[in-house]
Amino acid sequence: MSEGKLREQIDRAAQAERLMRDPILMEAFEKLDAEFLRAWRGTNVDDTAARERIYMLCQSLEAVRTHLAAVVTDGKIAKLNLEKLK
Repeated sequence: MSEGKLREQIDRAAQAERLMRDPILMEAFEKLDAEFLRAWRGTNVDDTAARERIYMLCQSLEAVRTHLAAVVTDGKIAKLNLEKLK
C-alpha cells in the first residue's frame, strides 16, 4: 500500500476516534439504545413486526459503532505499516 493511502487511513482513524469520544454522538447512541429498549419492552406479545423493526434499528446502530471501530483498527494497522516503510 502506498504511503499516501496509509496516511489517509491514519487520518480517518483519528477522525473516527474523535467521533467515538464526541459527547453528542455518545449521548445519541446511549439515548437511541435506551429508546429502542423501551420501545421493545412496550410491544404487545403478538406484535412481531414491531419487534423486528426495533431489532433492525438496534442492528443498524451497532453497525455504525462497528464501522467506526474498524476504521480505528485499520488506522492502527496503517500506522504500523507506515513505520515499517521508513
